Amino acid sequence: MDSDVEGFLKENFTGVLGFQLDGSVQVAPIHYVVDEDGSLLFKSRRDSDHVKSLERDGRAAMSVYSHASTYDKKAGVQMKGEMLKISSPEEMNRGVTLYSEVFEGAGPKFDPIEVLIKDDAPSTLYRFVIREYKFIDGWSDRFDRAYRSVKDEQKQGVR
Repeated sequence: MDSDVEGFLKENFTGVLGFQLDGSVQVAPIHYVVDEDGSLLFKSRRDSDHVKSLERDGRAAMSVYSHASTYDKKAGVQMKGEMLKISSPEEMNRGVTLYSEVFEGAGPKFDPIEVLIKDDAPSTLYRFVIREYKFIDGWSDRFDRAYRSVKDEQKQGVR
């Protein structure tokens, strides 16, 4: 993912996650942090609709926009990707640390790591892996008309 988009995602923390459950399209607001690999980490309850969707089909879409946007001057990124449950203790520990650094007061609300990695954890961290994105930034006059592939950019060394 290019540095403009990564910077934008790091400056904002709320996204709208789109998913499909039982034939209907739904959305859910999430609070995320950007992990070192460019994916987005978010905490959610196991019994939420978007987690139920993940269990059936991990494909999802997400949108993040600047709250300073107006009709004339807007900024946002639209993403397609997949949701993954974090199950490695090392990955979970790093994710909890990062999430707790960004969101004051989040740390004490996490269960211990050994509980968070269980399949039946009541609440845990998930990862949204970005496969494609397009970015609009009215302040720099950037307007991506087509989705860009993260995989293709990685092959080309784009940052």
